[in-house]
Amino acid sequence: GHGCRHLAWSEDGQYCFCVNELASSLSVLRYAQDALVLLETVSVLPEDHRGNNTAAAIRVAGECIYISHRGCDQIVMLTHRDGTLTVPTFTNAGGKSPRDINLFQDVLLCANESSDCITAFRRTEDSLRPMDMQISIPKPLCIVFRDKS
Repeated sequence: GHGCRHLAWSEDGQYCFCVNELASSLSVLRYAQDALVLLETVSVLPEDHRGNNTAAAIRVAGECIYISHRGCDQIVMLTHRDGTLTVPTFTNAGGKSPRDINLFQDVLLCANESSDCITAFRRTEDSLRPMDMQISIPKPLCIVFRDKS
């Protein structure tokens, strides 16, 4: 009933992370013996958020997990270590209805569908820091990097 939207794998392939759109939650599953076993499901909404919200995209880089939220218009960051999640931190997406996020080196890009822009954040081990950069584009839905080779 949580509404699975997207899956992302840990770099070692041992864990699968499922962002749940309807409940704005994250499920952590462990891959073992050709099966996925649910370890936990946690809310990834700010405690003070009231009103509608839908989780949208998920990306994993090392121990860091990033999730975009339409409604509260934030990006959540959690750290995953051996099946255990840290307390989430929240960063304003810099626009409305952050639909997709993607990672390029130490930068996170966020497609804000309802405010017609892509915003950028510098990634550190424990936070996202807004960069002084914004790209205007009508209703961005997805951020994909193309291999030029």
